Amino acid sequence: MFQLTLQGIVTPVTWAFAPDWLTIEQACFLSGWDPVGMLEIIDEGGIDADQNAGAWLIEKRSLWEFQESLADILHWND
Repeated sequence: MFQLTLQGIVTPVTWAFAPDWLTIEQACFLSGWDPVGMLEIIDEGGIDADQNAGAWLIEKRSLWEFQESLADILHWND
């Protein structure tokens, strides 16, 4: 089983081997968001997430698409 460690640099390989459903901690590590920001993104419906036993699980693909969309917007006029 793959364990996402919170050390090192995030690469496409890190994303590829991360589980399909991420904890808040894993999602923050992959995306660079802090937990408060991640919860705001969830609250606004920016990513697909589900609560399981009181803990949020975030769909990795949804987070990837959110990050790509944000990068497109930030570099719109480049």
